[in-house]
Amino acid sequence: MAYLHAVDSSFKIGLNIYLVFMLTVETRERLLTTREVAEIFNVTRHAVDKWIRTGRIAAIKLPGGRYRIPVSEVEKIWRQLKATESQ
Repeated sequence: MAYLHAVDSSFKIGLNIYLVFMLTVETRERLLTTREVAEIFNVTRHAVDKWIRTGRIAAIKLPGGRYRIPVSEVEKIWRQLKATESQ
């Protein structure tokens, strides 16, 4: 059962990455590197990689294995953090 859960989770994350890619191609939205996102949130690049792997933030995986994050995703996370701080 744990294996099935891992497969479902992986599929969901992969589908999420694919959908974000398609939306980004359509809108020609600016993409940020994991380093740029880490600097915005004052965290390490490894933390951003973990957010991507767990599905907290959607990203596009490039053929070389690196990720790019749409600005809209960064803005979404930023708003969520601000909303949490204000409560």
